[in-house]
Amino acid sequence: MNYYNSSTMKRFKIISLFVSCLAISFNSYALLPKIDLQPIWVRVTEVELTDSATRVGLRLQNIPGNWVKFSSTGRLIADGDTTLQYKLIGTENIELDKEIWITESGTHEGVLLFEKVPESVKVVNLVEIDPEDTPNNVIGIHLDEPETRIRPKLLTVADIIGDNQKAKDPWTGLDPTKYKDLSFYNPNGKTHVKGKINDYTPRCGFSTVSMITYDDFTGRQYPNTAIIASDGSFEMDVNVRYPQFDSLDFGEPHQNSFIIPDGKKHNYMFLIPGDTISVSTCLASHLDKNKGIVPDYFGFDGNPTESSVISLLADSLINKRYGFDTLYFRKYENDMFSDSYSIESDTYKITHKLCILLDSIVEDLPILLGNLPISSYAKDVLSAYAAGQIELLMEEFEMQLKFFGSNIKRREDGSLTYESGPKYDIMTIMIPKIRHKELLFDNPLVLCLSGILLKRWEDNALFKRSKHATMGMIVSSDGESFHGVSDLSLPFDNSSQFLDSIGVGNCFAAQFVKTKSFIDNLYTMIGPADALLEFYSRMLPYIIKNNSSEKMNSILMKEYNDYIKNAAITANLLNTEDNHLRIIEGYDAEDILSKIISPYKGNVLYLDFWGMSCAPCRAGMIQQKPLIESLTDKPFRVLYIANTEDGVESCKTWLRSEGIQGEHIFISNEAWKRLSQLFNINQIPFGILIDKDSNVIETGLTTLSIDNPHLQKALKE
Repeated sequence: MNYYNSSTMKRFKIISLFVSCLAISFNSYALLPKIDLQPIWVRVTEVELTDSATRVGLRLQNIPGNWVKFSSTGRLIADGDTTLQYKLIGTENIELDKEIWITESGTHEGVLLFEKVPESVKVVNLVEIDPEDTPNNVIGIHLDEPETRIRPKLLTVADIIGDNQKAKDPWTGLDPTKYKDLSFYNPNGKTHVKGKINDYTPRCGFSTVSMITYDDFTGRQYPNTAIIASDGSFEMDVNVRYPQFDSLDFGEPHQNSFIIPDGKKHNYMFLIPGDTISVSTCLASHLDKNKGIVPDYFGFDGNPTESSVISLLADSLINKRYGFDTLYFRKYENDMFSDSYSIESDTYKITHKLCILLDSIVEDLPILLGNLPISSYAKDVLSAYAAGQIELLMEEFEMQLKFFGSNIKRREDGSLTYESGPKYDIMTIMIPKIRHKELLFDNPLVLCLSGILLKRWEDNALFKRSKHATMGMIVSSDGESFHGVSDLSLPFDNSSQFLDSIGVGNCFAAQFVKTKSFIDNLYTMIGPADALLEFYSRMLPYIIKNNSSEKMNSILMKEYNDYIKNAAITANLLNTEDNHLRIIEGYDAEDILSKIISPYKGNVLYLDFWGMSCAPCRAGMIQQKPLIESLTDKPFRVLYIANTEDGVESCKTWLRSEGIQGEHIFISNEAWKRLSQLFNINQIPFGILIDKDSNVIETGLTTLSIDNPHLQKALKE
């Protein structure tokens, strides 16, 4: 069973699990049976036993303009006894093995006719090819058990802003200066999350719930997981250093992932350190034209908390009021494919339009939120969220402009060079933004968005000078080339003068970029240890001097002190024998792979191909340290594989300096080429997951997460 997405021209097998109401008739006796699991694109609507056949009514569903297909190999199989199989003998309004294109209604009704199932069989599974392929089959049609699961009562917007409630305190709009001290940042912060999956059964094929939180200052991710009990309940303490939106995921990310609150990859469930939030959801999902796969319901239990209030209102008020769900795709994307589209001029126009929209939002928010019976802090966060969404969209268009026409070219000597796209006028883009500079660039609360927006700041033309100042480099007047200086005050002067000329000055965004860039450099810059220590000790006072936030400087100092401690430990380790390092000479590709993995037979293996010149590789290895530590008691090994041409000694020095656990393997350049051909490795980092029987089960990973479904399954087996 599968469906097709015409926008990506790829064929998917995607499942989400849900409970539907079924009408089943047995000898004129109808009941609503329980169904454990169903794929998202098909819903069983009726099961009826006749004298000659078993009729199964189906509703095929997908986004209009995409297709669904049912295979002629389909059959009913008795649950628990695969020898009892009932073949597909006919259809009504469904053509087997043929693409059925979905109309504007989003559904297509039909019937499958199977051989008669005897009354002694109480539970059947609707299977196409592989009975073990749980995500793509309808599992557990209980012919003798009525459906008793019901949706719990969830918090609604009405519970928060009832007619008889009044505003808690006066509020006339967000004042970002209230948050310049970053008082909301708590390095030991935790949010307690407890929840219930209403229709969960262990047969779902997954047993964990996970949530990844972030610290954008340090670039670290914090995986948080909990075991789901057989009744669908779970609890976990989530590491969260400052208020932010994050996702709550169940099972396979591309199959059973329910994004909160609006189904998009930008905004998730809001978490505040110290808060307790109770959630309820189901495994039932549907396809939404704008949001993709969304849960049939997800909500918050109990009394309103600050976290649940912001989560609900971000979706039900802010997103819907200002159209953030469809703003980009509906209003601007079509223009990009018209004959008259010019990415440069249209980026200026779109930025101007978005700033006009932000003008209206700023005027509207006090009217929308002013009299609501929620705290001023919640109103401030929602305002920062709205402004941040607009700024993120403007940054996305500017990023397209930056890379438009850019490409990688090969020189005559065979080496590669990057050529940037057309130059663009940063001042033209900034002019409409300046009137909202405090809201967009000097507003620490935009940290609540986390992730993408803050990464865009690091790479855009506005704060590029701030980033490179922490490397001791000055950006030239054309904004493209850089050169190092011995006087480290000069890059900071260069950055300050540029930002002052634009009109934003030493804003929060500039300080954030400098702080984060310095912390990133601690873990990614390459060179002799003594030289790096000397450079960082010289650079540190300039960053502290340029930061007005004591909290930001305290974050920076902790990371710097930790780096110094690790450097001291490294000095004692460099001469110790490393029993976890091997150098393997060249063989045929299969022989090389065998040589690499054979010593670890019986373990689940993650092969991580990396190189010293690859900053994302090194950053990923650092991020994976908590994962490796959490699995030390499991039959699991990480094998870090590098090319000997990268320099074994320099790699060893860095590995020890960062305390990278795992097995470290170096292979010849010829062996690297052969493995690259075998696994189609066209970039690094590149990860390969292998089960305990030495079977490759997943390739092309950039990092490995604890909730990877193939990893979880391999560890269980």
